[in-house]
Amino acid sequence: MHIKDCNSTEEIISIVDKIEKNKMNPGSHGYENLIDSSINDTAKNYTKKAKKRPAILLMEVVLAANRNFNRMVKSRVELIEKSKINSIEQLHLFMGTTTMEDFFYYWNTKDRKKHNTLKPLIHAFKEITSEHSANRTEFDCLSHWANNVDLKNLESDPVGKIDNIGIAPLQDLHMDFWANKARPKG
Repeated sequence: MHIKDCNSTEEIISIVDKIEKNKMNPGSHGYENLIDSSINDTAKNYTKKAKKRPAILLMEVVLAANRNFNRMVKSRVELIEKSKINSIEQLHLFMGTTTMEDFFYYWNTKDRKKHNTLKPLIHAFKEITSEHSANRTEFDCLSHWANNVDLKNLESDPVGKIDNIGIAPLQDLHMDFWANKARPKG
């Protein structure tokens, strides 16, 4: 479900509440290590990864949308993690100097829809980091964004207004970049 299809902030929060209480399932990110954990509890592990390599988490979220993570995404992410791309800025420069076909080879998929979701997401995150960059890391800027997502005004949010960013990807980004919380403010 896309956020724009929800009738109210309360509806979004209700959906997110249900999501965060669920146990991890075999298709969930990191399932083997967190079998008995709630989705909310796994946020702690993703925040650690996001601090070190925000670009990897960004690609992971886009690749994982509507996919079984362990079957279809995990091996791709493991290959991407071998690269030297860590920051959103490095990913932006790489995408700007690489053909689409070469980028498909890099992230091991030829999915144009995912590519066309990643590009505006990178631009949105660059916008967010430039607005809040005074003496802050990329992670701090993205954490500030995630902590202040306004569910009532997503059409003006740089991430919320992106096509193909539904509740689950927004939720993943929120967990990745904000203080181990699973639910956006609303």
